[in-house]
Amino acid sequence: MNVARVGQVQSFRSDGVISNILLRWGSFEARNLLISWTTIAPGGEQHSHTHSGTEQAYIVIAGMGRMQVREEHQLVSAGTLVFVPPGVPHSISNPGDEDLTYITAASPPFPVERFFAANRAGGSPAI
Repeated sequence: MNVARVGQVQSFRSDGVISNILLRWGSFEARNLLISWTTIAPGGEQHSHTHSGTEQAYIVIAGMGRMQVREEHQLVSAGTLVFVPPGVPHSISNPGDEDLTYITAASPPFPVERFFAANRAGGSPAI
């Protein structure tokens, strides 16, 4: 059985965001899926970005967030799934008073190190 646990996997931090990479290319022989568990502190944000050849789903676990996909903005909360087609700009922020926690699944996987490096630099990464 292949098992990964938040806090025991590689994580990336920026702008009040902690992303734990639970599954990525090469782990557990995975080839077509990237899964992360992300927490955004109140006031934190994952800046607008795109993944040119990757589709992505966000599933909110706890808290409240503001999600933007293309030009649409919507508040999201626990139990909400948001699908992002390949190449579409998207962002998520936490306007609430509690942590926002969500899972993302992306296929095919994108290079997470490049994404987080560009995001830390304040850019609008296109990965």
